This record gives sequence, C-alpha cells and structure tokens, in this order.
Amino acid sequence: MKDFNKLSELSLRLSGGTSGNDAISRYQSLSRLTSTTGGYLFNGAQPVAYYPSRIANEGLTGKRPPLSTPASTCRFSTNG
Repeated sequence: MKDFNKLSELSLRLSGGTSGNDAISRYQSLSRLTSTTGGYLFNGAQPVAYYPSRIANEGLTGKRPPLSTPASTCRFSTNG
C-alpha cells in the first residue's frame, strides 16, 4: 500500500432530536371519571354519581429524551 501525502476531505456532523412515543394522546395516561344520574333516588332526586372509567397508568408519560449522534468522514489522497 502506498503512502498517502494529504487529507483530501474531512467532515464532522452532529445531528440531534428527540425520541418518544407520539401515539399516546394528551392526558391518555391519566385516570378518568365518568358521571351518571342513574341509580337510587334520595329525597325524590337522583344524585350525580362518579365512577372511574379509566385507570391511571403512571408508566405512560410524555417524556421524550433528547438524542445526539456525532459522525465524521475522512478521505485521504494517495500518490499513485
């Protein structure tokens, strides 16, 4: 292999962004209460009752960690 005498190209790159699950809509990880007026009568009126219709999932968050990726390219000229 012949010796090289100079560096002909050098490029450095850095790319960045975020990564995460964007398929989870806003507030989907929180619990939800639903109301109903069906049920028993108290003093001739039906009270509003609330019950959980979705259980909270603390593991689902909107956190998106930042990512960075460094890269470089070198090309050398050879005598020949």
